[in-house]
Amino acid sequence: MTVSTRLGYTLTRKDQFGNLVTSGSTTAYLYTNSTSPTAAFYDNGTAGIQITSVIIPNGASLANFWYFDDITGNWTITVSDNSSAPDGNTGTDDATDQTTVTLIPVTATKFIILDPADDEAGDIVQVTIRAVDAGNALDTTYNNSVTLNASGSATGSGVITIQNGIGLANITDQVAETVNLSLTDSNSTGLGVSSTQDLIFSPGPVAKFTISSPADAPAGTRLPYTVTRKDHFGNLVTTGTTTVYFYTDSTGGLSSFYGSASGGSAVTSITITNSQSSADFWYEEGKAGNWTVTASDNSSAPDGNTGTDDAADQVVISPGAVSTFVISDPGNMTSGTRLGYTVTRKDQFGNEVSSGTTTVNLYSTSTGVNKAFFAASTGGVAITNIAISGGSLTNFWYFDDTAGTWTITVSDNSGAPDGAAGIADGTDQVTVSSAAIVATKLVIQNVSGVTVGTAVTVTVRAEDNSGNLDTTFNGDVTLNVSGSATGSGIIHIVNGVGSASVNDSTPETVNLTLSDTASTSLNVSSNQALTFSAAVSTGGGGGGSGGGGEPTAPSTPAFSVGFNGTAFPGSRINVTGYSANNLAQGVVLDQANVGGAGTFNIGLNDAKLKSDFYVLNVVDKNDVYGQYKIFINLPDVNTLDNLIFAPTISLLRTAVRRGDLLVVRGYANVGSTIEAELDGVVLSQKTTVSNSDGSYALTYNTASLSLAKHFIKVRQVTTAGRTSEFSLTKSFTTSDIFRPENTDLNDDGAVDIRDVNIFLSSWVSSNPDIRLKDDFNDDGKVDIQDLSIFTQSLKR
Repeated sequence: MTVSTRLGYTLTRKDQFGNLVTSGSTTAYLYTNSTSPTAAFYDNGTAGIQITSVIIPNGASLANFWYFDDITGNWTITVSDNSSAPDGNTGTDDATDQTTVTLIPVTATKFIILDPADDEAGDIVQVTIRAVDAGNALDTTYNNSVTLNASGSATGSGVITIQNGIGLANITDQVAETVNLSLTDSNSTGLGVSSTQDLIFSPGPVAKFTISSPADAPAGTRLPYTVTRKDHFGNLVTTGTTTVYFYTDSTGGLSSFYGSASGGSAVTSITITNSQSSADFWYEEGKAGNWTVTASDNSSAPDGNTGTDDAADQVVISPGAVSTFVISDPGNMTSGTRLGYTVTRKDQFGNEVSSGTTTVNLYSTSTGVNKAFFAASTGGVAITNIAISGGSLTNFWYFDDTAGTWTITVSDNSGAPDGAAGIADGTDQVTVSSAAIVATKLVIQNVSGVTVGTAVTVTVRAEDNSGNLDTTFNGDVTLNVSGSATGSGIIHIVNGVGSASVNDSTPETVNLTLSDTASTSLNVSSNQALTFSAAVSTGGGGGGSGGGGEPTAPSTPAFSVGFNGTAFPGSRINVTGYSANNLAQGVVLDQANVGGAGTFNIGLNDAKLKSDFYVLNVVDKNDVYGQYKIFINLPDVNTLDNLIFAPTISLLRTAVRRGDLLVVRGYANVGSTIEAELDGVVLSQKTTVSNSDGSYALTYNTASLSLAKHFIKVRQVTTAGRTSEFSLTKSFTTSDIFRPENTDLNDDGAVDIRDVNIFLSSWVSSNPDIRLKDDFNDDGKVDIQDLSIFTQSLKR
């Protein structure tokens, strides 16, 4: 280094194997053997304050400091864990550097990239480029530029301005990968650019599940699924163990999940083990229909995007093979008439089977010689079997003129009823008598719910008080339907039976009633409820999904980016867009004011607002800016839900007498718990945001703190258990006497005549906000006490 300049250092902490250490807070003490009485260490390359130690905070592996010397010579710079003197390898091994202070300025011959700290995907990593000589000494007078190249999907590379020998770049990558950093002498400086470094972005914590989408299948089939854990950006997560819980919205009570393709016991969850990103499970469903299978981190019920985002798949379960015949019970009959029957084919789980053709053989135990089956209520020829095709059921009629109680059987066997062999037979007991059955009422038969757009056959029967069908009744009745349904009108009852087709394009429950418009005098009080449910959008198994698993909408706009979440009442959310070609200049895309409910919804629906980077920033009601959120390369159609921000933070005083209370205040979500991290250690003190405007105040007794500069930041844990990022970091100094640091009004490291001019300008201002810049004791007013504090600062 050259005399009377500052030389920048980077201090890194590592374990015994050379791995970077990022957890906890470490204080490092700084020493020099220089004979200069003014040799010193600083916290900045220009201005700043003198320091004797630096703190590597929690979450970081390094810290920067600067060394000043004005005497030529070869001096040793030592960094130690010992607060009184270097102690070599006692405790944490000391680190040393030999620096030569000369009258001859250092002249840069090359650029070097300092080894950056690896980080998680999506985080921003600061990369330092230095202009150095052959011995890697920093040329603090060098000003120019160089191009930083970053491989893979990383962003933030480009032309980097080198000022006073140092240039900085913010590199981020949403893909978990190793990014190679290299240099190009794009400005023809002639300096060497062979320096390279590798920056590793690893997957972040588990943020969402995705599940595969097996093909639709018949009831009783075990469907194979794979559930995968990913971070916020879709990178596979392979570290740690994650328990996944399974759910289905099936209403049949015939659902089970398994850990194997066959055998085994039913399970309700599965664990993705360490070193694996996924696990397999199987779903077996007995009820036909469209069902949603959900994988969740919640052990009691699906919870959408709370915690780890759920994943869902829509699957269509079709009926299985025909397993049984079910015959209706139309009641008894009068001798010499025909009695109408309905036979339905079902699988082993009771689902109606509508595919294929099934032959049904008809039998009666009657001793009458004229007994017979027919395919119609009148006319036609006698039949011995009938086919079910194009639906799940068919009708037939039974004739008998011999009194007695007989068994009617429907069977798959063509020779005789065979019970449960093959397809299980269906039977009905019917009594044939000479007494006439006379209808007293018209009855709407039970109906099953369907999806919208599916026609339902509604049957009306003329019955006596015992429910027997009057096959001699012929007349009309009016069917009434509610809501948007169609199919109402006159039904012609022929031989005791009539029907109508009802449909609906709206999801709703339709009430079916009758009106005796033909004056039959029969009771028409019968009614039924028919439910039309919304159709589920599926295809090829329904499509696995992550982050909540909502069905895909039929159509989507060309551009629609949304941001929804919660923040502090009275705050303002700013959305700024940046182009990858101009990160220095952003464009404000939208703003949202947060009301008393603490929620915000921002929608960008104009393609002109499309940006490479979207930056969200929260500003509280006192115009204090909070931490920002960065979203890179979002899809043109995308909505980010359940966003939360770190609290805003300000300090009542930035200079605190040791033993006094440090007061931290700001704004957060109402009901949240505020946690603080001081010098890299999370404090046990917490406070709950109980004020309706979201304001909070957290106090900490500084009696145990050293006389030094300290750093504090806060985060919030919402009532839903979600933890925000940490806020911006604030610094404060503890001392034995009250010495406010905010009297350096132009922040040049000294309190002098330039600060006097600023002080006087604020003192006489009529603008209360400008005048409060002279409020050095933070009591909310500007008076003689503030003048005294400023005068004492000048004397120092």
